[in-house]
Amino acid sequence: MTMQLVRADTDRHLKIAQIEEQLTDPVLLQSRVASRLRDELGGMTGVIRQEYDRIAQSRAETERTEYDYYALGHVEMLRGRGEAAGKIWQEGLARFPRSPLLHYKVVIYHLNQHASVEPAAKLWADAEKLPRRTRLDDWYRHWLSAWLHGYRNEHAAAVSEARAAIAMAPYDAVSHNALSWVMLEAGKTDEAIEWATFAATHDPNMYDRSYFRNLKDAYSSARKWPEAVALGEAQVVNDPVYAKWWYEFLDFAYSGAGQTERAHAAWKTALTLPEPPEP
Repeated sequence: MTMQLVRADTDRHLKIAQIEEQLTDPVLLQSRVASRLRDELGGMTGVIRQEYDRIAQSRAETERTEYDYYALGHVEMLRGRGEAAGKIWQEGLARFPRSPLLHYKVVIYHLNQHASVEPAAKLWADAEKLPRRTRLDDWYRHWLSAWLHGYRNEHAAAVSEARAAIAMAPYDAVSHNALSWVMLEAGKTDEAIEWATFAATHDPNMYDRSYFRNLKDAYSSARKWPEAVALGEAQVVNDPVYAKWWYEFLDFAYSGAGQTERAHAAWKTALTLPEPPEP
Protein backbone atom coordinates (compact mmCIF):
# COMPACT_ATOMS: atom_id res chain seq x y z
CA MET A 1 0.00 0.00 0.00
CA THR A 2 1.42 3.34 -1.06
CA MET A 3 0.04 6.68 0.08
CA GLN A 4 0.79 9.95 -1.69
CA LEU A 5 -0.02 13.60 -1.19
CA VAL A 6 -0.42 15.71 -4.34
CA ARG A 7 0.17 19.45 -4.24
CA ALA A 8 -2.55 20.78 -6.52
CA ASP A 9 -0.90 24.00 -7.70
CA THR A 10 2.28 22.30 -8.94
CA ASP A 11 1.11 18.69 -9.35
CA ARG A 12 4.04 17.74 -7.11
CA HIS A 13 3.64 14.17 -5.80
CA LEU A 14 4.89 13.62 -2.27
CA LYS A 15 5.26 10.03 -1.16
CA ILE A 16 3.94 9.74 2.38
CA ALA A 17 4.27 6.10 3.33
CA GLN A 18 4.56 2.64 1.93
CA ILE A 19 3.47 -0.45 3.85
CA GLU A 20 4.73 -3.82 2.64
CA GLU A 21 3.89 -6.63 5.04
CA GLN A 22 1.39 -9.39 5.66
CA LEU A 23 -1.70 -7.91 7.30
CA THR A 24 -4.69 -10.23 7.43
CA ASP A 25 -6.55 -8.38 10.18
CA PRO A 26 -8.57 -5.48 8.62
CA VAL A 27 -8.76 -3.64 11.95
CA LEU A 28 -4.99 -3.82 12.35
CA LEU A 29 -4.60 -2.63 8.76
CA GLN A 30 -6.83 0.39 9.39
CA SER A 31 -4.94 1.21 12.57
CA ARG A 32 -1.55 0.88 10.88
CA VAL A 33 -2.55 3.09 7.96
CA ALA A 34 -4.07 5.75 10.23
CA SER A 35 -0.96 5.77 12.41
CA ARG A 36 1.40 6.10 9.45
CA LEU A 37 -0.68 8.88 7.93
CA ARG A 38 -0.68 10.75 11.22
CA ASP A 39 3.06 10.38 11.72
CA GLU A 40 4.11 11.09 8.14
CA LEU A 41 1.66 13.90 7.38
CA GLY A 42 1.31 15.84 10.59
CA GLY A 43 3.46 17.33 13.28
CA MET A 44 6.46 19.60 13.10
CA THR A 45 8.54 17.33 10.88
CA GLY A 46 5.79 15.88 8.68
CA VAL A 47 5.37 16.09 4.93
CA ILE A 48 3.05 19.12 5.02
CA ARG A 49 5.47 21.12 7.18
CA GLN A 50 8.42 20.11 5.00
CA GLU A 51 6.60 21.32 1.90
CA TYR A 52 5.72 24.61 3.53
CA ASP A 53 9.35 25.01 4.57
CA ARG A 54 10.27 24.83 0.87
CA ILE A 55 7.75 27.57 0.12
CA ALA A 56 9.18 29.80 2.87
CA GLN A 57 12.74 29.22 1.67
CA SER A 58 11.83 30.18 -1.91
CA ARG A 59 10.18 33.45 -0.91
CA ALA A 60 12.15 36.70 -1.13
CA GLU A 61 13.14 38.08 2.27
CA THR A 62 11.12 41.26 1.70
CA GLU A 63 8.02 39.13 1.09
CA ARG A 64 8.30 36.86 4.10
CA THR A 65 5.23 36.42 6.27
CA GLU A 66 5.10 36.03 10.02
CA TYR A 67 4.65 32.29 9.52
CA ASP A 68 7.62 32.15 7.14
CA TYR A 69 9.92 33.41 9.88
CA TYR A 70 8.43 30.92 12.30
CA ALA A 71 8.96 27.99 9.91
CA LEU A 72 12.45 28.96 8.74
CA GLY A 73 13.73 29.35 12.29
CA HIS A 74 12.12 26.08 13.29
CA VAL A 75 14.02 24.20 10.59
CA GLU A 76 17.31 25.68 11.82
CA MET A 77 16.53 24.70 15.41
CA LEU A 78 15.67 21.12 14.42
CA ARG A 79 18.99 20.85 12.62
CA GLY A 80 20.86 21.90 15.75
CA ARG A 81 21.60 25.43 14.58
CA GLY A 82 20.04 27.24 17.52
CA GLU A 83 21.81 30.56 17.06
CA ALA A 84 20.71 30.76 13.43
CA ALA A 85 17.16 29.96 14.51
CA GLY A 86 17.21 32.70 17.13
CA LYS A 87 18.49 35.22 14.60
CA ILE A 88 15.66 34.41 12.17
CA TRP A 89 12.96 34.60 14.86
CA GLN A 90 14.34 37.88 16.20
CA GLU A 91 14.38 39.35 12.68
CA GLY A 92 10.80 38.21 12.25
CA LEU A 93 9.76 39.72 15.57
CA ALA A 94 11.31 43.04 14.55
CA ARG A 95 9.09 43.01 11.44
CA PHE A 96 6.00 41.63 13.23
CA PRO A 97 6.27 43.03 16.78
CA ARG A 98 2.68 42.07 17.65
CA SER A 99 3.16 38.41 16.80
CA PRO A 100 2.58 36.15 19.83
CA LEU A 101 3.97 33.24 17.82
CA LEU A 102 7.34 34.89 17.20
CA HIS A 103 7.49 36.04 20.83
CA TYR A 104 7.06 32.41 21.86
CA LYS A 105 9.73 31.18 19.47
CA VAL A 106 12.27 33.68 20.79
CA VAL A 107 11.34 32.47 24.29
CA ILE A 108 12.24 28.96 23.11
CA TYR A 109 15.55 30.28 21.77
CA HIS A 110 16.49 31.78 25.14
CA LEU A 111 15.44 28.72 27.14
CA ASN A 112 16.59 25.98 24.79
CA GLN A 113 19.82 27.55 23.64
CA HIS A 114 20.99 29.39 26.76
CA ALA A 115 18.68 28.39 29.65
CA SER A 116 18.18 32.14 30.11
CA VAL A 117 15.01 32.46 32.15
CA GLU A 118 15.01 36.24 32.67
CA PRO A 119 14.84 37.38 29.00
CA ALA A 120 12.47 34.50 28.25
CA ALA A 121 10.15 35.57 31.07
CA LYS A 122 10.16 39.17 29.82
CA LEU A 123 9.21 38.10 26.30
CA TRP A 124 6.54 35.85 27.78
CA ALA A 125 5.08 38.78 29.70
CA ASP A 126 5.10 40.90 26.53
CA ALA A 127 3.31 38.13 24.62
CA GLU A 128 0.62 37.95 27.32
CA LYS A 129 -0.39 41.51 26.43
CA LEU A 130 -1.06 40.56 22.81
CA PRO A 131 -4.21 38.94 21.41
CA ARG A 132 -3.66 35.33 20.38
CA ARG A 133 -5.09 34.77 16.93
CA THR A 134 -4.61 31.08 16.17
CA ARG A 135 -4.68 27.67 17.77
CA LEU A 136 -0.92 27.53 17.20
CA ASP A 137 -0.52 30.58 19.46
CA ASP A 138 -2.54 28.86 22.19
CA TRP A 139 -0.54 25.65 21.85
CA TYR A 140 2.79 27.41 22.22
CA ARG A 141 1.44 29.39 25.15
CA HIS A 142 0.78 26.15 27.06
CA TRP A 143 4.11 24.69 25.96
CA LEU A 144 6.18 27.69 27.03
CA SER A 145 4.22 28.14 30.23
CA ALA A 146 5.12 24.55 31.12
CA TRP A 147 8.79 25.20 30.42
CA LEU A 148 8.93 28.42 32.43
CA HIS A 149 7.15 26.84 35.39
CA GLY A 150 9.51 23.89 35.10
CA TYR A 151 12.61 26.11 35.18
CA ARG A 152 11.22 27.73 38.34
CA ASN A 153 10.51 24.35 39.97
CA GLU A 154 6.78 25.10 40.00
CA HIS A 155 6.02 21.53 39.11
CA ALA A 156 2.25 21.36 39.62
CA ALA A 157 1.66 24.27 37.24
CA ALA A 158 4.27 22.92 34.80
CA VAL A 159 2.58 19.51 34.64
CA SER A 160 -0.84 21.06 34.11
CA GLU A 161 0.40 23.24 31.24
CA ALA A 162 2.39 20.41 29.67
CA ARG A 163 -0.66 18.15 29.65
CA ALA A 164 -2.72 20.94 28.08
CA ALA A 165 -0.14 21.36 25.30
CA ILE A 166 -0.03 17.63 24.57
CA ALA A 167 -3.83 17.45 24.55
CA MET A 168 -3.90 20.09 21.79
CA ALA A 169 -1.50 18.11 19.55
CA PRO A 170 -1.53 14.47 20.68
CA TYR A 171 0.11 13.37 17.39
CA ASP A 172 3.15 15.67 17.50
CA ALA A 173 6.44 13.98 18.34
CA VAL A 174 8.55 17.11 18.84
CA SER A 175 6.38 18.52 21.64
CA HIS A 176 6.17 15.11 23.33
CA ASN A 177 9.96 15.04 23.40
CA ALA A 178 10.35 18.67 24.48
CA LEU A 179 7.84 18.36 27.33
CA SER A 180 8.87 14.94 28.62
CA TRP A 181 11.56 16.56 30.76
CA VAL A 182 8.86 18.66 32.50
CA MET A 183 7.19 15.45 33.62
CA LEU A 184 10.51 13.93 34.67
CA GLU A 185 11.48 16.98 36.74
CA ALA A 186 8.06 16.82 38.41
CA GLY A 187 8.56 13.17 39.34
CA LYS A 188 6.02 11.92 36.79
CA THR A 189 8.38 9.28 35.44
CA ASP A 190 5.74 7.08 33.84
CA GLU A 191 4.42 9.97 31.75
CA ALA A 192 7.97 11.09 30.98
CA ILE A 193 8.72 7.60 29.62
CA GLU A 194 5.43 7.50 27.73
CA TRP A 195 5.98 10.88 26.06
CA ALA A 196 9.66 10.35 25.28
CA THR A 197 8.90 6.90 23.86
CA PHE A 198 6.09 8.27 21.71
CA ALA A 199 8.46 10.91 20.32
CA ALA A 200 11.23 8.46 19.45
CA THR A 201 8.89 5.87 17.90
CA HIS A 202 6.48 8.13 16.00
CA ASP A 203 8.68 10.68 14.25
CA PRO A 204 9.79 9.31 10.86
CA ASN A 205 12.03 12.36 10.41
CA MET A 206 14.20 12.62 13.53
CA TYR A 207 16.87 15.24 13.03
CA ASP A 208 19.29 14.21 15.75
CA ARG A 209 19.78 12.14 18.89
CA SER A 210 18.00 14.62 21.19
CA TYR A 211 14.99 12.32 21.47
CA PHE A 212 17.22 9.66 22.97
CA ARG A 213 18.64 11.96 25.65
CA ASN A 214 15.21 12.45 27.18
CA LEU A 215 14.33 8.79 26.69
CA LYS A 216 17.49 7.68 28.49
CA ASP A 217 16.97 10.17 31.32
CA ALA A 218 13.41 8.95 31.87
CA TYR A 219 14.30 5.25 31.92
CA SER A 220 17.36 5.88 34.06
CA SER A 221 15.32 7.80 36.62
CA ALA A 222 12.64 5.10 36.75
CA ARG A 223 15.26 2.32 36.62
CA LYS A 224 12.95 0.34 34.36
CA TRP A 225 15.75 -1.49 32.63
CA PRO A 226 13.80 -4.56 31.38
CA GLU A 227 11.30 -2.23 29.69
CA ALA A 228 14.13 -0.19 28.16
CA VAL A 229 15.75 -3.37 26.82
CA ALA A 230 12.46 -4.56 25.35
CA LEU A 231 11.90 -1.21 23.62
CA GLY A 232 15.39 -1.14 22.13
CA GLU A 233 15.26 -4.74 20.93
CA ALA A 234 11.94 -4.11 19.21
CA GLN A 235 12.99 -0.85 17.58
CA VAL A 236 16.23 -2.09 16.00
CA VAL A 237 13.93 -4.37 14.00
CA ASN A 238 10.95 -2.05 13.53
CA ASP A 239 12.90 1.11 12.70
CA PRO A 240 15.83 0.21 10.43
CA VAL A 241 16.35 3.82 9.29
CA TYR A 242 17.37 4.80 12.81
CA ALA A 243 18.87 1.43 13.79
CA LYS A 244 22.24 3.02 14.63
CA TRP A 245 20.66 5.26 17.27
CA TRP A 246 18.52 2.42 18.63
CA TYR A 247 21.59 0.20 19.02
CA GLU A 248 23.21 3.03 20.95
CA PHE A 249 20.09 3.10 23.13
CA LEU A 250 20.37 -0.69 23.55
CA ASP A 251 23.93 -0.27 24.79
CA PHE A 252 22.55 2.10 27.45
CA ALA A 253 19.65 -0.24 28.32
CA TYR A 254 21.80 -3.38 28.55
CA SER A 255 24.35 -1.52 30.69
CA GLY A 256 21.63 -0.40 33.09
CA ALA A 257 20.32 -3.97 33.27
CA GLY A 258 23.78 -5.27 34.12
CA GLN A 259 24.15 -7.14 30.80
CA THR A 260 27.66 -5.96 30.02
CA GLU A 261 28.46 -8.33 27.15
CA ARG A 262 25.24 -7.48 25.34
CA ALA A 263 25.94 -3.79 25.88
CA HIS A 264 29.35 -4.12 24.25
CA ALA A 265 27.87 -6.07 21.34
CA ALA A 266 25.16 -3.45 20.80
CA TRP A 267 27.76 -0.68 20.79
CA LYS A 268 29.95 -2.54 18.30
CA THR A 269 26.92 -3.01 16.03
CA ALA A 270 26.09 0.68 16.31
CA LEU A 271 29.62 1.58 15.17
CA THR A 272 29.17 -0.46 11.98
CA LEU A 273 25.93 1.27 10.96
CA PRO A 274 25.66 4.53 9.00
CA GLU A 275 24.17 7.69 10.40
CA PRO A 276 20.51 8.11 9.43
CA PRO A 277 19.93 10.42 6.47
CA GLU A 278 19.13 14.01 7.33
CA PRO A 279 15.43 14.75 6.66
